Amino acid sequence: MLKTIALDKRQTIYDSLATLVESPSGALAFIRELADRTEGKPTQKHEVAVPRVTVFAPADPADQGASGPPPPPRGAAAAGAPARDGSIRGPNGERLRPFE
Repeated sequence: MLKTIALDKRQTIYDSLATLVESPSGALAFIRELADRTEGKPTQKHEVAVPRVTVFAPADPADQGASGPPPPPRGAAAAGAPARDGSIRGPNGERLRPFE
């Protein structure tokens, strides 16, 4: 029944809305209602994300063979411990000197 009345009075509804939007406050109210009906009322959406869990576990020894041997050490680990004479030796046995 309401649809029938709305269809029968389309011109009257249009004329009253046209009169309403002639004033700035009426136009603002009309646009606000139109936006709420077409776009929905503005709401704040809060999504809760599941926290990530990182688990560190030792590598499987069977998997290490597939990637090859570990790379040689670099930096201070490559130099090794000081020799008996107090000098530091490089990976090929050469004596390393400090910068002067």
